[in-house]
Amino acid sequence: MTRCLLSICLIPMLAWAAPAQDEDPRGPAGEATVEMERRILESDDPAEAFREAVLEAVQHWENELDARIGLYVRDERTGTEIGHNHNELFHAASTMKLPVMIEVFRQADRGWFDLDDRILVDPMCRSMLDGSLYECDSRGYVAEHLHQPVRVRKLAEEMMVVSDNLATNLLIELVTPQRITAAMRELGADDGFVIRGLQDTAAYRAGISNRITARDLVELLDAVENNRAASAESCAEMRQILRAQHYRSRLPALLPEGVQVGHKTGSISGHRHDAGTVYAPFGTYHVTILMDGLTVPNAEADGAAARLSRFIYDGRQALGTALDRQEGN
Repeated sequence: MTRCLLSICLIPMLAWAAPAQDEDPRGPAGEATVEMERRILESDDPAEAFREAVLEAVQHWENELDARIGLYVRDERTGTEIGHNHNELFHAASTMKLPVMIEVFRQADRGWFDLDDRILVDPMCRSMLDGSLYECDSRGYVAEHLHQPVRVRKLAEEMMVVSDNLATNLLIELVTPQRITAAMRELGADDGFVIRGLQDTAAYRAGISNRITARDLVELLDAVENNRAASAESCAEMRQILRAQHYRSRLPALLPEGVQVGHKTGSISGHRHDAGTVYAPFGTYHVTILMDGLTVPNAEADGAAARLSRFIYDGRQALGTALDRQEGN
């Protein structure tokens, strides 16, 4: 029998032009990709050549977009790590839903509640600043079940897959911001924090927002991938949820067909984020791309993130080839 948990929501880079539909998807970087691959394959230190090429690409896109980019890459096979502004705090937008999900599963593992317990879907949330009530938006399944009890597991799925904000606020109320941030620290995410629910305009106007770094998100993804975030069973379920992500215009958009990505996007005005684990044929790696200060259309920013993601993919593939050749010698 389920219980009902009642809740009140509180290189100088060349040829980066966008490719035509029928072009090789490596065309996002064009000559830059070819040059990167050459450098990696001919280098005595291919990992360093890969790192330098990616950092040059990030600097190109910062200049092109006139925006700040936070990037962190960690490769499971080689241990290669690449960072740019990776310890700088960004407005988290919906990427903060990743640590919320993690803490939900951790508390369920402890037996504090069951994932099949139900929470009443009340759209009225309470500001963390002054306690005033505000109505939080919802969509799809959650919007169709207002004022009805919904399972914790389903709320977690809706929070992550379609980025439902009301589901997020209900779960934050359940597990608390303090415990979410404590879990982040325990898992190696040392700088970011979850302090409030979403659409809390009063807190936002007072300058109070959730913050995250590119490295924080990679640490959390790494913990989920390697069964450190929660039990092995819970981590497997979280990986499945991440792979079901509905919004795919950034990290996965230009990757080869069939390459799976488990990821979480985040978007508010002037910000476009994506953090995920890429399950490539040559190995698994984690990557976060955070962008703020954007003034270009969202589609243009998403295209830049997608092209940078593909550049990293191609570079990591070349790195694997170079390392295999070295090991063969």
